[in-house]
Amino acid sequence: MTLGISLARRDCGLVSFAFLLGVLALPWLPGPYLPASALTAAALAFLLPATALSMCVGQSVFTSRSRPADGPARASSAAVATATTALCSFALSLQLLVLTTLTDAPFQAPAPARVAVVLFGLHLAAVGNVLPRLRSGWPVGSTEQDARHYAWMHIHRTVGYVCVAAGIAVAAVGATLSGRQIDTALKIGLVGAALCIAWSLRRVRTA
Repeated sequence: MTLGISLARRDCGLVSFAFLLGVLALPWLPGPYLPASALTAAALAFLLPATALSMCVGQSVFTSRSRPADGPARASSAAVATATTALCSFALSLQLLVLTTLTDAPFQAPAPARVAVVLFGLHLAAVGNVLPRLRSGWPVGSTEQDARHYAWMHIHRTVGYVCVAAGIAVAAVGATLSGRQIDTALKIGLVGAALCIAWSLRRVRTA
């Protein structure tokens, strides 16, 4: 199977649409707000689509090398594929937001920065939702192997749940607060997420 065939159709569609947007907006870039530069215009048009494409290729290489043959491995590959699609969707959303804002398009988001925060929160929650589905490659049976499997599952579930909660909170903060309030709320949330993950790691080490 070739690398191109192994790329998911939904990811190819998102990346292709992002590149198409960049090509269409290129004559109007970098827009009236930035100094004219061919390098700047190319970066604004194609940096985010190229980033999404690299994520898709990386996910494809990971899947082709792992060659899932059992249930847990297939579940992990599906979770990685879903997370990749969410990240590609986030890149496409940012691409659309950046291009419509910088080219002074007739249709624009009323508050681009606020929309970006909400989009980040929603996609963070989407990625966190699939993290608990990842399965470890550790066999079970002995005490040490069981401990490794437990540590893997516990950490990924905790990080996944924290990402979902943080994503929802970020989206809500971005939609309702403004200015310094957003900055303060995000800092408090980051500290709380770090404490939750640290507490989870401590439980694993002392289990």
